[in-house]
Amino acid sequence: NSYKFCFFDLGTSRSRPPRKLFLLFFALCLISFTALAQQPLAKKPLVIVNISIIDGINPSVQPNKTVVIIGNRISKIGQKGKISIPAKAKIINGKGLYLIPGLWDAHVHLGYGTNTLPVFVANGVTSVREMGGDLQAVKQMRDRVGSGELIGPRIKMAGTIIESAEWL
Repeated sequence: NSYKFCFFDLGTSRSRPPRKLFLLFFALCLISFTALAQQPLAKKPLVIVNISIIDGINPSVQPNKTVVIIGNRISKIGQKGKISIPAKAKIINGKGLYLIPGLWDAHVHLGYGTNTLPVFVANGVTSVREMGGDLQAVKQMRDRVGSGELIGPRIKMAGTIIESAEWL
C-alpha cells in the first residue's frame, strides 16, 4: 500500500506554506474564539446541604447528604461535610426536606393548554408522555418547554390518535 502525505518543509526559506493556507488557519482560529466568546456563561452552581435522599434503589432514606448541581445536572452527591462545595455556589439548606428522582406521568393528554404544565413540575413530575391530541399544539408546547420559554416537564409524544368507528 502506498500512502500520500502532504507536508511542508519549513526548514528552508524556499518552501513556505501557501499564503492561502495561513489565512485559512487564521480565519478558523478567529471563528473559534468568536464562537467561544458568544456562549452564555455557566450558571452559578447550586448546592443543597442537609437534604434527605430517597433514590429508589436503596431501601432506606439517606439523611444529611450534600448535592451539587451544575447547570441542569447533578454533578456530586455525598455525605455532609465530606464533599467539596464549589466557590460562589448558591447554597440551600434542605433540613427537614427530601430529594427524590423526577417522576413520570406516562399517560397524559395536554389538550388543556399550557396552564397545566407548571403544575406537573410543582408536583415533582419532570417528564410526561402525551398519548394523543392536537399534534401541532403539543409539538409547540414541547419546543417552548425545551427552549425554557415555558415551565413544564419534558414532553414525549405518542403522535396522533388513530381510531376508527369499527374499533369502538
